[in-house]
Amino acid sequence: MSTAKEIEIVDGKTLKLNNVLSKETGTLDGDELAKALHMFDAYTKSKKLTPYGPMVMFSKTAFDGAKMSQRSKLMAQLREAHENPDPPYSFDRVVKVDGCVLARYRGSAVGLQVAYSKLQVYAFEHDIQLKGETYTVIIEQKDGDILADVFTEKAR
Repeated sequence: MSTAKEIEIVDGKTLKLNNVLSKETGTLDGDELAKALHMFDAYTKSKKLTPYGPMVMFSKTAFDGAKMSQRSKLMAQLREAHENPDPPYSFDRVVKVDGCVLARYRGSAVGLQVAYSKLQVYAFEHDIQLKGETYTVIIEQKDGDILADVFTEKAR
């Protein structure tokens, strides 16, 4: 992977995922995320499910006055349907999110937060209201560097 750092913003993108297995996770730090990913992988193997494509991390931030809440979940596409997953897993045949602003991030994994910030700045500069939901797709990882797409949906 190239060591060049960059963030490219593209408006009007659509995220579409098929046969999506997901699990609510709450807010996780690095060690907790690694454990959650391991448990997710173990579940798919125990059910003889075949994930394909990269893992997707969903996050939603909401404000009620001064109170902030955050919801997170791990999502993976499967080659086959898994209509009746064991709790706390859930299944959706299709997850489609239209009208997104996309940040394609290339750089150090620890710098990914800059992509979220750049999306906020882009929305501010272009007078776009965002829904507060992000879908982070880690496309490639190598030697501490990543290539990731961060989708955030515009408010209607």
